[in-house]
Amino acid sequence: MKIKDILARARGLKVGEVTAKELDYARKILEKEEGDISSALSVIGLCGNSKDADLVEPYLYNEHKNIYGEMAIRTLCRYLGQTARYGSKIRSLIINDIELFDNSRMAALHVADLYLQEFDDPELGCAILKIMLDKNNPDKGAARLALIRILNLKNLVADPVTEDFDVKDNDSTLIMNSAITKFGCEILKNKQNLH
Repeated sequence: MKIKDILARARGLKVGEVTAKELDYARKILEKEEGDISSALSVIGLCGNSKDADLVEPYLYNEHKNIYGEMAIRTLCRYLGQTARYGSKIRSLIINDIELFDNSRMAALHVADLYLQEFDDPELGCAILKIMLDKNNPDKGAARLALIRILNLKNLVADPVTEDFDVKDNDSTLIMNSAITKFGCEILKNKQNLH
């Protein structure tokens, strides 16, 4: 069996379904921590179920965390529906800027929209806005994209995924004003008139 072929079918790039035997093969790769772990994580995310979270979670903490941690949190939350289980971790990574693994804050920002669909957390929304407005923060682009998703602004901004933006441009002003309205970011209201 070739995990890349299984992944191509899981993504719909090749004809055919992923069989139970092939899914077990991907699970074995994760269990043994050997082989194409990236492809196995993707197969589990696309074809697995919530019980597979126990196979994916170690990649947030084990010796491979700096390589696969970002993919593991995305697989757990975006694909396996485990946002509630990892909600406190997502929140902590964003608000406290702790590094659980390389780029962990950015990874948490990429699933923040899922967290805020399940939890009413204005403090987190305001923390994400603060990151976006900090021109020296390396995660400002990820924060901007997170807010665009959270606030459903994708069709209203010129370029949702840009890393190169000015906090005074029209899109940033729209994002900021929408976040202030939704989350009541008192500390940032004085920046409302940036434009």
